[in-house]
Order: sequence, then C-alpha cells, then structure tokens
Amino acid sequence: MGNDRPVTNTNETWKSPDLKEIILNKSDDPRSGESTDKLVNIDRSEPDPSLFEVPPGYTVKDEPGEFTINFSTTP
Repeated sequence: MGNDRPVTNTNETWKSPDLKEIILNKSDDPRSGESTDKLVNIDRSEPDPSLFEVPPGYTVKDEPGEFTINFSTTP
C-alpha cells in the first residue's frame, strides 16, 4: 500500500450495564478515518401515556374471507 509502518486500527467501546446499551463507540482506522457514535440526551423518565392511546376515530374491522396485501419496495 506504500506505507512504511503497519496499519493500526483502534476501537473503544463503552457499555452501560444499567441501560444495557452501548453509550460510546469510537474507531480509528488510517484507511477510513475516525468514527464516533455516542448515545446522548437520555431521558429515563416515564413516557407520556398519550403516546400509547388509540387515536380518536380509530376502528378495527374484521375482514371476511381471505384477502391479499400488495406492497412494493420501489417508489
């Protein structure tokens, strides 16, 4: 590759046992550069109960017989 020293990659990962999540992940590779992923603005309070309420006017309809759901992944 034209370099006179070995290519050295470094990785640093911090995980919160309490959250059971990775809160910091840093990597440094001379070929692709430095990358940092950080979990920020963590709010551990209870979410607003209205987020889990059924919207007004929502109804459930039983479909009689068989039906097909068509979908496409192209826009």
